[in-house]
Amino acid sequence: MKIGTAEPNSTFLTQGLALKAVFEKGGIPGPVDVLQSLSASIENARRVGEGELDYGFMAANWIGRALRGEKPFTAPIGLRMVAPMNLGPMYFIVRADSNIRTVADLRGKRVAVGPATSGTAQHVLSICGALGFGFEDMTPEFLDFPTGGEAVGRCEIDAQMQCPIPNPVMTVLDGLYGPTIPWEKRCYFLNSKFLKLRPIQGHWMITRTPPRVYDRYVHYWALTAKAALTTGKRNAHAVLSIQ
Repeated sequence: MKIGTAEPNSTFLTQGLALKAVFEKGGIPGPVDVLQSLSASIENARRVGEGELDYGFMAANWIGRALRGEKPFTAPIGLRMVAPMNLGPMYFIVRADSNIRTVADLRGKRVAVGPATSGTAQHVLSICGALGFGFEDMTPEFLDFPTGGEAVGRCEIDAQMQCPIPNPVMTVLDGLYGPTIPWEKRCYFLNSKFLKLRPIQGHWMITRTPPRVYDRYVHYWALTAKAALTTGKRNAHAVLSIQ
């Protein structure tokens, strides 16, 4: 079984790997190959139509266009939906200190829109087109999600079209550039997979003999250890704040 997804660290790839794990746990005959398609929806449709893939992740709005052979497709492709995988919004991301507040503010800005042949770029054209402007009114940067996100963080571009979660890119960006908001009380939530218990050198599993009381029949012995609980993420995964 071959499943087409998208570029590294993308939502489709994350979901494809999760789907593979479900199939394997459920005893579905394998092997299950999760393959990357750098143009995501558009490329997956083509590869399914040509028999290269058994399943392909697609944004649902492209299925009808693929069937009819409408732009961005050049010819009809015989597809059908097997099952929905998630329901999540696509959105633009900017730095917290950016003055961009609406989609219309993207006029004249440098915007990462995904690879040129991707469904993400077509989403941007559709959204902006509904508001009366297009790529000619901005500077489109055809970057993948990790590269575009880093460029936004470094102020090299102004915004990026971002696909829905689950998406490791957003977790990384939040850790690197997420704002710190002062609150009076906080409750932090951490994913235990990011935690690690690290022994403190010179204080791990030390044999000790505590002072003995006068008792010929009892021997006192102890083993002590000191360690630090650390995380590889600068910020919490979630914060419940009370002002």
